[in-house]
Amino acid sequence: IGNSLCHKNVTVLILEIGDLETEDTLLDPLNKSILQYIRLLLPDDMVVSLKIRNISELEFFWKKNHNAISHIIVIGHGKQNGIKFGPEKWINVDEISRIIDIQGCTEKIFISLCCKTGNSHFGARISSTSVCKFYIAPFQSVHGAIASQFTQCFLAHHLLEGETPTIAFSHAENDAVGRPNFRLWINGKLKGGPPIAT
Repeated sequence: IGNSLCHKNVTVLILEIGDLETEDTLLDPLNKSILQYIRLLLPDDMVVSLKIRNISELEFFWKKNHNAISHIIVIGHGKQNGIKFGPEKWINVDEISRIIDIQGCTEKIFISLCCKTGNSHFGARISSTSVCKFYIAPFQSVHGAIASQFTQCFLAHHLLEGETPTIAFSHAENDAVGRPNFRLWINGKLKGGPPIAT
């Protein structure tokens, strides 16, 4: 059995960051579609679904549970330098990085489905933290259906087929409808997806 087929201590966190405005029509359905798919891949005790609306809730949960998590899927609204928490508050990437980058925290795979969080400012910053081994996110706006399909394709290749995150990312890019424009960042460097415009 190849090493890539073995996954140690897999627990997937689906983190929905609510905004009160689009939860019923976008964020909640996206959360449910990914949750139900993961439940077909993994036992229920290896999946955690958390819905929050402010940064203090993230900080509280992360301090207590970070070492139990191997993969994080973030659902919410993003822009080039932050993510929206609740109906009005935008939290910048530096503050988010400060909260998640806990000393001694195990490395994790991050998949952000928040629009524009795969751009160079956000992607390079998050992927440079010691807690982030791979960071995948769209660098433009992304339709909810395509975000769900891309995530499911990636997880099928990575967890079901045993592919490395880099190979699974490449296959998910090719499999998902509409060229979803996701990028892969590792250690502050762009390693996959559309190049940075010069």
